[in-house]
Amino acid sequence: MWYKFAQSQENIQNIIDLFLSKYPGIELRINEYDNKIKLEKITIPKELRNKGIGTEIISALKIYAEETNKPLVLNPEPEKGKKGALQRFYERNEFVNNTGRNKDYELSDTFGRTMYYKPKRKSTSSNNTFEQNLKSLTSQFVSVAQSIYDEWDEHPDVYFGGGICHLIADAFVSIVDRNYPNYTASTFTRDDIQHVAAIIHDVEPDSLYDEDEEDRIVDTVIIDLYPYTYERGGGFSWTKIPDVEFTDDDITFYKTSTNKNHIGEDY
Repeated sequence: MWYKFAQSQENIQNIIDLFLSKYPGIELRINEYDNKIKLEKITIPKELRNKGIGTEIISALKIYAEETNKPLVLNPEPEKGKKGALQRFYERNEFVNNTGRNKDYELSDTFGRTMYYKPKRKSTSSNNTFEQNLKSLTSQFVSVAQSIYDEWDEHPDVYFGGGICHLIADAFVSIVDRNYPNYTASTFTRDDIQHVAAIIHDVEPDSLYDEDEEDRIVDTVIIDLYPYTYERGGGFSWTKIPDVEFTDDDITFYKTSTNKNHIGEDY
């Protein structure tokens, strides 16, 4: 389930599920091996093109490649007449052709030419600091979620038969705003399940409308509390599971990336 995220991108399937749900209609197939990550297929429907989705997916995969220290490999297969554009797209995203002095036989493919991106293995990075800063707030997230849960009396005139995920997500956003006002924090509702989570972007709110930064990709973390830990139901109807006490392990952090120009749009 989408909201049971790992503490980091430990499973490539998390990335696949996120983007398939976020952008219905795309095709995305990725395999992870002991020595590489293989992007087998990425197809974006015409109505979703030129929105930075491809760049967003590649950026998320590059972050995962850095975390796992595995090269990201693909077979560029352009549509007719698109070979040059596809080549330039991958080159902008730091992929190189697996030929000549860049030849790596371990990353070669008998089914066609390959391009690859190799992780840089930086000892420290801003995106790691960003995620660590948010994780440092875990005890505050637990405390505020517990308070909201404890106050939840299921009164029909207050909660209207619904749950408290939106209240928890709002509280998470307030904590981030208070501690890190240089991050852009908001909530979003999934279109595949009636559940609200917090989403944080490593970009200052005042810079969101700068017109001199086209297609900038920013680091993003989704912060959530698995709903079935404290409530039962679905849609707009939820009931309280009694006697729940939250711990740090109940707060989940999922790191991905977002095109800056699409921050604030429906996810």
